[in-house]
Amino acid sequence: MENKKKLNFEDLKDKKILLVEDSFINREIVSEILKHIGINVLSVDNGKEAVNILLEKNIIVDAILMDIEMPIMGGIEATKIIRKDNRFDNVPIIAMSSHSIEDEIDACLKAGMNDYLEKGSDSYQIYSMINKVLCKKNPVSKEILKKSPIFETQKEFESISFEKGIERLLGNKDLYLTLLLDFKNNYSEIDKQIKELENKDNKTLYRLLHNLKGSSGNIAAFKLYEISSKLEADVKNEKNIETELFAIFTKELNNVMEDIHNITSCIKDNRINADNVSAFNKIDISRIIEDIKNFIDTDLVKAMEKSKELKNILKSLNFEKEANEFYYLIKIFDVDKALQVLNKIAKIMDIPF
Repeated sequence: MENKKKLNFEDLKDKKILLVEDSFINREIVSEILKHIGINVLSVDNGKEAVNILLEKNIIVDAILMDIEMPIMGGIEATKIIRKDNRFDNVPIIAMSSHSIEDEIDACLKAGMNDYLEKGSDSYQIYSMINKVLCKKNPVSKEILKKSPIFETQKEFESISFEKGIERLLGNKDLYLTLLLDFKNNYSEIDKQIKELENKDNKTLYRLLHNLKGSSGNIAAFKLYEISSKLEADVKNEKNIETELFAIFTKELNNVMEDIHNITSCIKDNRINADNVSAFNKIDISRIIEDIKNFIDTDLVKAMEKSKELKNILKSLNFEKEANEFYYLIKIFDVDKALQVLNKIAKIMDIPF
């Protein structure tokens, strides 16, 4: 990967951005892209938490990336509350949504947001937007984002654009592997979930398809993204899901799962074992472990999220037994034993604990 010092983003370095996004996967992707150029990222998973951090805890940020559709409190409602406090008059708020329809954009701007960023935007688009609202500068040149190849494979995959997926994450194949495994864990039986919810709970079904669409885009499964968009639109418009469309969806979902199996095998074959863990990026592993230790007594939900991320990483490093043991102990809230397992893993990898 190109050294980030070569990227001309000195004006953005050390800026603090509040990322408000309910999807764990989306938070990880956007955080990775922003941290790559030295931006400090504070993330929460709904608008109410954002309001609480800004108005009650008096956290100062330089800009806010705000998802529109979130549980508890959405982005538009949160923005209206934030804009009532004149301390934040000059803090840019950028809307994020997977719908780039004119009515939604207008609603965002009327609520007090400054601009609009479509979900699934690549690093170039995200950097350009941040540059625009914070530095009042023209979009950055795509040339400075070009990287030398990080991971090469001669294999082609039927339903996932592997190179696009890696490129969007600035070559971070380890994060990409985490996203693929997370997708497989979350959506391997989504076809059954859709059938169970159809005509019974359209609100939950819509949310499920909305998240699937976003996650499909994140892993560069573009055909599944398009089909999910059609299903989502049908549910939103209270139409019955067509049998033919659902059959196409099921087939493509199976193709994506097969690709995930092949890609993860390909990545593992090219990189990691216990004796070569330095190639994986010990800094990232240390950060996740530190996050778990910090959250474990204060926020079990976030500790679980980080633990799931670490579990997937450990499995990719051939620590499947330890990964399963650690995650099981976290799930049953046996914190002391979980930390003992984590300490053991850290020692094997020569990582500070």
